[in-house]
Amino acid sequence: MLRSVDQPENFIDPLFMRLGTVYSLIHRDTAHQVEGVDPRVGFYAVAVHDYLHRNKFRAIQRVMLFSILDYVGVALFAVSGAIVASRLRLDIVAFIFFATMTGVGGGTVRDLLLDVPVFWTVSPEYLVVCCVAAVVTWFVAHHAEHLGKPLRWADAIGIAAYSVMGAAKALSVGSSPIVAVIMGVSTATFGGVLRDLVAGEPSAIIKPEIYVTCAFAGASTFAFLAWLGVNSWWAAGAGFCAALFLRGGAIVRGWCMPLYRPK
Repeated sequence: MLRSVDQPENFIDPLFMRLGTVYSLIHRDTAHQVEGVDPRVGFYAVAVHDYLHRNKFRAIQRVMLFSILDYVGVALFAVSGAIVASRLRLDIVAFIFFATMTGVGGGTVRDLLLDVPVFWTVSPEYLVVCCVAAVVTWFVAHHAEHLGKPLRWADAIGIAAYSVMGAAKALSVGSSPIVAVIMGVSTATFGGVLRDLVAGEPSAIIKPEIYVTCAFAGASTFAFLAWLGVNSWWAAGAGFCAALFLRGGAIVRGWCMPLYRPK
């Protein structure tokens, strides 16, 4: 339910408007001339505009947090895709293909399910991030392999960032916390699943160690805290840490959920 604009300190926490939208509100000082706002969330713009006039700096901080998480998730998933291409000894074009497919795959599914403009069609810089990640990996992949499990750790950090960002995007268009959790899980896992499918490798979701559970923990932690009205930095940090802690434990210690065993 939409909170009253008479509660400015808590109002923006569950909304998390797109970065471009908020900057437009700040610089134009009107909610009625903002371009690129989905019609279904346009009514949020007026309330957020009222909030921004009271505490613009804090609003910018919060929006920047989720923008950073978004780019981090895309970049790290792109790196994981490029590392798969390096192990298959493919050319630079294939590096870019795998990096882009993995980097934007989960977010694409999320936006299609939410029926909002796909993020990389609105902001092509995400594609640039994927291309840069692919080119950099082309030159350093052989060094990264010596660091130990680079693909799994890049994937782990990507899952942590994207589970939070996916849930935040769903909340920003007025979805319920339950839907937000599902979107967080989808955003965090689909890119990796698509990468493994195209590469012909066993997907991480069918391995015993926990994978989807990590994304679920991150998204649900964030969505629950946001629903309670907790500060967005704390909610995002808690969700990110929850997902990364579980995935890190799976990588280092082999943590797994109880498996089904037929009697």
